[in-house]
Amino acid sequence: MMILLIRTSLYGDIIMSKLFTAGELAKIAGVSSRTIRFYDEKGILKPCGYSDGEYRLYDEEAVLRLQQILMFKYVGFSLEEISRLMNPGEKIDVGSMLDKQKNLMSKKREQIDRIIYALDKAKESCIRKSFDLEHFSAIMQLITRNDMADKRYGFYERFSTRQEEWYQWRFDNLELQENMYILDVGGGYGTPWMRVWEQIPAGCTIVMLDKDSKGRDYLKNHIKEYGYRLAQGVTFTFWDADAELVIYEPEKYDRILANHFWGYIEDKIGLMKKLQSALKPEGKLFSTLPSTVNEKDVECIVEDFLKSLVKIGVNANKLSEQVYIEQCLKECFSSVNCNIFVNELWINDEEAVYEYLCDSDKELQRLLEKKKIEFLYHIKTRLITENVIKIRVDGPMYVCEK
Repeated sequence: MMILLIRTSLYGDIIMSKLFTAGELAKIAGVSSRTIRFYDEKGILKPCGYSDGEYRLYDEEAVLRLQQILMFKYVGFSLEEISRLMNPGEKIDVGSMLDKQKNLMSKKREQIDRIIYALDKAKESCIRKSFDLEHFSAIMQLITRNDMADKRYGFYERFSTRQEEWYQWRFDNLELQENMYILDVGGGYGTPWMRVWEQIPAGCTIVMLDKDSKGRDYLKNHIKEYGYRLAQGVTFTFWDADAELVIYEPEKYDRILANHFWGYIEDKIGLMKKLQSALKPEGKLFSTLPSTVNEKDVECIVEDFLKSLVKIGVNANKLSEQVYIEQCLKECFSSVNCNIFVNELWINDEEAVYEYLCDSDKELQRLLEKKKIEFLYHIKTRLITENVIKIRVDGPMYVCEK
């Protein structure tokens, strides 16, 4: 039973909209009618009206919403999380919606591919009748890290106000040109490159330096499967070595990347001097550090509960480390500038505010846990009038010239 809704626009034009019953919508999506009714009861897929026989009626906008719900469910969001992600009264931007879903699925594919690769390696050891603890450890660690990454990624998907992903921002800052020679120190699985796979300029050579074979082997398999999507002449080479022990060829690289690797380096100044000498005269080194939460925003949120917060200092360890790293860089490079990826979280859920603050600082977590019930009630009361709690998060990236 197809129903056409006839209405007029502000200019008097006749607009015909196709309407579907719950059963028809269920058939389109391959779900049961009961599922459609359940989503209505949960408030995430409301009908646009009812027929004379009191049947639920859905328009084409509902088709888009249902597709979005099913995609969020597929990648692991609960109905409660989906309800927070979707605003029933908001017009859907189809292009933006599909881009977000593509990003979610790409990330999920990368994670699953890594686990499959680890499973294959474990199976190979079993065929040889040898129990290799390292392979089984890799599987468990991948699953654990993926769960944590999913949680973080899902959180930023729900509450981030930035439309541009960090990976794209990072890539744009590199200002790569054709035929550049690039060294990625501690490149791991190469995830940042996978996210901009087709944007890498033609002729670029990317040297992945890492002493961990798991990431290197995974990236090699990814290249075999998706290398045809790279621009002409783009090549990845692999250097199995400890970054602090190798000898670098002087003035060889146009760009050197050192992302989130500082915690693994003992002689930081010694390595930076080596990398500086490996840069071409006009070359640049780029290094990212863990993001920091804006202290004033945090203080504003918890000031009624934790008067001592100012003395404690959220991010104290991170900021102290950042100052030291900046000093190391300035000692080795002629010019050091810090670019900031500014992100603001607009959080409309008191539990999410609590969890995020606890994850941001261990000492803050200890203090908040003592007054969790009072804190949640305070945030819930604020949300009634303010709608969202705003927290700024800054991700630093240092740009160093030879």
